[in-house]
Amino acid sequence: MIKEMTSLKTLDLTSCDISNKGIIDIMHALPLSNMKCLILSGNKLEPECCKIIGEKLSLSRLEALEVADCGLRNLFSWRIR
Repeated sequence: MIKEMTSLKTLDLTSCDISNKGIIDIMHALPLSNMKCLILSGNKLEPECCKIIGEKLSLSRLEALEVADCGLRNLFSWRIR
């Protein structure tokens, strides 16, 4: 579905209780989309989900990924300069 939304630039899923499977599905579709910003803050991320996020980042057009308050030990966000 995301790959068909070619004009979608930002997806804000802050504190929406999305499942890790849902996030993984989004990450698999990300390389086929034009999305520039993905906000996952406030959702709990499991290690396997974080692994998929890391694998798919380099294949995507994302310029910003926000993952504050996701149950990770270290708060981080990623941004291309």
